[in-house]
Amino acid sequence: MRNRNFLLFLTGLFTLICLYYLSFTFISRNIENKATRFATKNGKVDPSKRQAYLDSVWTEKVFLGFTYQDIKEQEVKLGLDLQGGMHVTMEVSAPDVLRVLSGNNPDPDFQKALADAQKALGTQQGSYSEIFYDAFKKRAPNKSLAGIFANKTNQNRITLQSSDQDVLQFIEAELDRTIDQSFEVLRNRIDRFGVTQPNIQQLQGTNRIQIELPGIDNPSRVRKLLQGAAKLEFYEVWEGNEFIPYYIALNDYLLKQEKAGKPGATVATDSLSAKADPLSADTANNAQSDPLAADDNLNADTARRTANNQAKKDTAANASQSSVLANLFVPAGNDLGTRVKDTSKVNALLNRPDVKALFPADMAFAWSAKPLEGTDVVALYPIKKNRQQGAPLTGEAIIGARNDFDQFGKPEVTMQMNAKGAKAWKRLTGQNVNRRIAIVLDNVVYSAPVVQGEIAGGNSSITGNFTIEESKDLATVLQAGKIPVPTRIVDEIFVGPTLGQESINKGLLSIGVGFLVIIGFMIAYYSNSGMVANIAVLLNVLLILGLLVPFDAVLTLPGIAGIVLTIGMAVDANVLINERVKDELRAGQSLLNATVNGYRLASTSIWDANITTFLAGAVLFFFGSGPIKGFATTLMIGIATSLFTSVYVTRLIAELRLRQGKAFKYTTAFSKNLFKNTNFDFVSKRKIAYIASTLFILVGLISMITRGFDYGVDFLGGWTYQVQFNESVSSSDIRQALAGPLQGAPEVKTYGGASKLQITTDYLIDDQSENAAERVDQALRKGLDTIKPNGYEIVSSAKVGPTVAKDIRRSAIWAVGIAMSFIFAYILIRFKKWQYSLGATVAVIHDVLVILTVYTLGKDLLPFTVEIDQNFIAAILTIVGFSVNDTVVVFDRVREFFKESALTDDPGKVVNKALNDTFSRTIITSSTVFLVVLILLLFGGENIRGLSFALLVGVITGTYSTIYIAVPFVVDAYRNRKKEQLATATAVK
Repeated sequence: MRNRNFLLFLTGLFTLICLYYLSFTFISRNIENKATRFATKNGKVDPSKRQAYLDSVWTEKVFLGFTYQDIKEQEVKLGLDLQGGMHVTMEVSAPDVLRVLSGNNPDPDFQKALADAQKALGTQQGSYSEIFYDAFKKRAPNKSLAGIFANKTNQNRITLQSSDQDVLQFIEAELDRTIDQSFEVLRNRIDRFGVTQPNIQQLQGTNRIQIELPGIDNPSRVRKLLQGAAKLEFYEVWEGNEFIPYYIALNDYLLKQEKAGKPGATVATDSLSAKADPLSADTANNAQSDPLAADDNLNADTARRTANNQAKKDTAANASQSSVLANLFVPAGNDLGTRVKDTSKVNALLNRPDVKALFPADMAFAWSAKPLEGTDVVALYPIKKNRQQGAPLTGEAIIGARNDFDQFGKPEVTMQMNAKGAKAWKRLTGQNVNRRIAIVLDNVVYSAPVVQGEIAGGNSSITGNFTIEESKDLATVLQAGKIPVPTRIVDEIFVGPTLGQESINKGLLSIGVGFLVIIGFMIAYYSNSGMVANIAVLLNVLLILGLLVPFDAVLTLPGIAGIVLTIGMAVDANVLINERVKDELRAGQSLLNATVNGYRLASTSIWDANITTFLAGAVLFFFGSGPIKGFATTLMIGIATSLFTSVYVTRLIAELRLRQGKAFKYTTAFSKNLFKNTNFDFVSKRKIAYIASTLFILVGLISMITRGFDYGVDFLGGWTYQVQFNESVSSSDIRQALAGPLQGAPEVKTYGGASKLQITTDYLIDDQSENAAERVDQALRKGLDTIKPNGYEIVSSAKVGPTVAKDIRRSAIWAVGIAMSFIFAYILIRFKKWQYSLGATVAVIHDVLVILTVYTLGKDLLPFTVEIDQNFIAAILTIVGFSVNDTVVVFDRVREFFKESALTDDPGKVVNKALNDTFSRTIITSSTVFLVVLILLLFGGENIRGLSFALLVGVITGTYSTIYIAVPFVVDAYRNRKKEQLATATAVK
């Protein structure tokens, strides 16, 4: 084998890299187990004590110079279905943005066009602005968009003379800007949750933002914190010489409590801490005429020097300090500061009624948005409220803000206000010359610049030691107050920690049992060559898990299913190789030559088969979301790593043993004569298969029309809950109990046992109010509370809004269609005959229709729920890949035998020979995949049972269609070719 040493080095390198990445996961779990033991007393875990332990080591070096924070960033990330938490999709309402941009224009055609565009979103391609424009022109072909959107607020951007295209560009820019603003607002709200490893990303091409919050156990609180319009406010800041007397009073009060032996230092830790981040200190500049004139502006250094000098002196003079304040507060430049992990304790202290009484009624506190550079310390700003206990100026006054550069090329932020806001801003800045004004978004201070002089006209610039990114962030913060459009939850999934741990246990059990079954089978069938294949499979699993980290992929429960499936499919390459080697041995080759030739001859089929499956996985990754994307990720990584381990690693080991003269076998007594000299006449039975398949599918089509399917909530939209009862319950009793509170009987199904139910309802699904989820939850509990004395726990919940459900259905159709198109094109390129592509495509369509038939006929007969949902689509695409994988292997042998055959040979006999020659591989591969999928079905848990069942049916029908559907098309094609060639030969004679 050429490049043997290089491949050996590569294998070792990959293995070490993956072990290195996985080591972070083991260390992280070890630290978390220590925290659990530390917080456990009398068998119960104190969550706050456990979190305190983890906080204490957050910045400590615990492994190879890495801190615990570094390790958490490098560990294998688990999906919410494995660790518990909440997945939320937020949507910026495009119609609301347009209403605000239009100044709430009451034009009836405009209002109707907004409604029409919203309905067309699920079916019409293009951006929202394009869909709206089409709807508007249908309603009012003679009206211009300028007449709707030109107003005082937008006068600097569009006028009544602006063309429709100019207005559309303006709308698209404002929509993009609003989404960016919402993303920034949500990101910083999430930062304050204190959640470990949150994930937030904007879904490109949409007005949606996807959020994942691991470990959250209070979904109601998350909803309240995430929803609602951003609140931008401007506050005066209490400077050091004004604030220090109150700080001293607090210190004296706490000292008296400590001397009296009162537990004043004990502060409860909030489960959602006020974790936050500040931008660097800045300077607000008058931009009325010459924003950079020396007389009107001071630089950022002046801003830093003017604040709180007196506070330092008084603090130094105060020799006796309360232990509470000493433990909680640290210097933060010229302000008070606190480590991020202690912010919840400070919040609890300052919210105590006795402590509040020490401060003026108009004094409030706000954290900075980012820690001081290079530290974990956030600043605490005392801010001054007006007589109405609010802000003297709010974001409603902002009409524009953008990042720019001053005359020295340094980043700055410019801000414009409306007429009313300009008056208030002039008054506020005039009263606070040489003092700071805090720019506060959602109660977090993003900047506190020093005012250098009264600012008239409403145009201001903010300068300082900005980076370009910081100036963009501040401009986004200021813009967030311009368009008060709330973000709404259109899709959410909550998984309780109990269910998450249960999923992990079942996933690990599935991997373990699946691996043991494969090990036993391969050794029993292939002897020590099977053992080599097992080593490759074990290495393959290690590589998959290790490569999840650098790819920043998330391991989900369907992802574990993908690993288990990969274990079965990885064996296929070794089966192909071993069967080829056996063919060469039967032809009289030596063991070493047979091995070398076996790997060479099998390589084409292996690559073709795996590429088709990889294409299906890539389509699934592109169109899938959440856990399904995790399934596609592990499937694609598994295919790539299995090619490396099965083709190259096993060959390294096999040739090494053979060159060392060690015994190496490809058969056992059990398998030596199994499938030997098979001579089934498959082709002659194809018409029987055609009739049987047609009849079965016709029955299915009738059932699809008359009975339909059970659709999952992600296809229909609605709310779904998994409820665990303490005892067995009747589905009909629960349905009856909930019919009243939910204003209609919900769908109730058993889910993995008589004491666990899945409840689905569309109650209030179209309600866009912020408390809709709480009202549904209350109605559900009201009905469940009547089932006494049986206790219950809602272990998970999910909401899918109508627009999201529509998008999921559309994506599913596109995914299946594109996957089939890709595979058709690939086979056409590889085999250079459309008949091969057509045969494979017809076989795949057959497989999909058979699975659909099983689902529609079995929905009331099977002992578990079978639904058409995202898991089902994942299974369909996987089966598309598997079926074509199987077909391509046979096609390769058919093509090979046709090249060797004479023109007068019967194509049916040639194809039969190819089918019999690959029959052992077909049965062995299908059997191993069938076994591991069966293990998934039995041990993988209810959440992936539908996925497992569809895969199980698909393995059976995929094997059947390869033999009886796909190959006969090739037979007919070659028979036609033979007739044409014989006719041509006769004519020549």
